[in-house]
Amino acid sequence: MLHSRRLWIVVILVVIGSIWWSRRDTTQTRETYTIDTGDVVATVSVSGSVEPVKAADLAFEGVGTIAWVGVDVGDRVHKGQALVRLDRARLLAEYRVAQQDVRKAEEAEKLQRRAWRNLKPEQREEVKATSVQARERLRALSATLAKATLVAPFDGIVTRQEVHVGERTPASGTLVRVIADDAFELKVLVPEADIHAFRVGTEGTATFDALGPERTLNVEVQRIEPEATVIQDVVYYVAYFRAPELSRDGALIADIRSGMSVDVDVVTAQRKGVVRVPRRLVGQDDSGFFVMMAPPAGSADAPVRRNVTLGVQGDDGFVEITQGLAAGDVIVEPQVK
Repeated sequence: MLHSRRLWIVVILVVIGSIWWSRRDTTQTRETYTIDTGDVVATVSVSGSVEPVKAADLAFEGVGTIAWVGVDVGDRVHKGQALVRLDRARLLAEYRVAQQDVRKAEEAEKLQRRAWRNLKPEQREEVKATSVQARERLRALSATLAKATLVAPFDGIVTRQEVHVGERTPASGTLVRVIADDAFELKVLVPEADIHAFRVGTEGTATFDALGPERTLNVEVQRIEPEATVIQDVVYYVAYFRAPELSRDGALIADIRSGMSVDVDVVTAQRKGVVRVPRRLVGQDDSGFFVMMAPPAGSADAPVRRNVTLGVQGDDGFVEITQGLAAGDVIVEPQVK
């Protein structure tokens, strides 16, 4: 009889414990969060390099022998300055002959014009044509002579020089590269998934690997190449950023070098003073996004699901809530099944 009573007591205690366990306040072991308002910012980070605004890759149109080299890598040059010259001995000889031919033709035309009325029309045309042809040949040789010398197209610095005296010029390829080091821009690769956020005038913040994270620069999109660039089967678009600090007399220009690595952060969306929650406290299933509303303090009720609509998802872990919550609401983290 005593054994039976003890058994019943055990059963009753188990039942009471089960009821208590099933009705316990589950929020005690789950994080609670009080909804507030604040700013939510989303950015896109892209990488690239510093590029000169002006650069020229110079080469001769034809082949020849290098007769003179006047610059080396690192030399500063001025617009119109001769850099490299081909052997022009044959061309100069032909040019001098052409000069003599022009003088002879013009003198002959002057003599003929003394009796111009006595000449037939076709004779007059022949005389004039001889002078014209002589002058045209002289102009052509003058142009060819000019092309036998590479000159600097603008003030800048030589960053590449691939020739030596006595060498034959290659059929193609750059021989001398000149860049203008008084203005730079930032060339970055934008993934196709993010290009929609980039427009001419879009602002960003640039940091340079060589200058450290504390040296930041506000930049702006100057132009975007319309055609995609494919790198290892990934589609990118090239965007160029500029800033006054990257041009002549700019505060940063003295520390910038062509080819430096750069990272640019672009704000793609920003909301100020909106309802926001940590993204980890938002659940998602086939019905959409939801949060779990905490029961009143001291209540044994279970959290209640509430559907919400998301807005901007920020970089700091917060997400904007456009519908479903208000400041002051208390939620708990969704139960992980």
